[in-house]
Amino acid sequence: MLSVDEARDRILVRATLTPGERLPLDRCAGRVPAVFALTATYDVLPFANSAMDGFALRAADAPGELRLVGEVAAGAADLPRVEAGTTVRILTGAPIPPGADAVAPLEVVDERGDLVIVPRVEIGAHVRAAGQDTRAGERVDLSPAPLGAASIAVAASLGYGALEVRRRPKVAIVSTGDELVAAGTPLGPGQISDANTPSLVAAVFEAGGGVVAQMR
Repeated sequence: MLSVDEARDRILVRATLTPGERLPLDRCAGRVPAVFALTATYDVLPFANSAMDGFALRAADAPGELRLVGEVAAGAADLPRVEAGTTVRILTGAPIPPGADAVAPLEVVDERGDLVIVPRVEIGAHVRAAGQDTRAGERVDLSPAPLGAASIAVAASLGYGALEVRRRPKVAIVSTGDELVAAGTPLGPGQISDANTPSLVAAVFEAGGGVVAQMR
């Protein structure tokens, strides 16, 4: 009789990679990538944005009293310009308006109507720069393990809506024994429930495969 290791080695010697197929990201979970190297299609982050709710300003104007001239929310396209002595209210994730080079968090400022008193801030404070995570054209390698939520999120952030993955291997399960009956079926004399077949089906799915036949 073969040992488990011997049986596995015989199988692996004859095993080949399954073909690749391109799937949308929402169908890639649990699949093994066929292509591990991804290339960023744009800068990540694609634009400088605020890491805090607060006020976008010129660091050279702080500390001081600044005039509030607008507001920028996440997703905004029409951005007010920050001139000397002015500031713009900004929400987390919103693009940094032209002229601003820092953000003063909401918690450290004193608002008095259209005037905002800000403490000293450094250039770049609470600003997430464009390309901070990945530059356009930069290579990012996926793990050769089955794709999970984190890897799929990385692919999406790089601009991919689909990935090339390996097709699931197809497995036929053969359960034999005159004493076996399908689980959930009333037992007759000398019969036992077939626990192996459903457990093997589950093991195949857990390993990323698909079951094409269950035979007795």
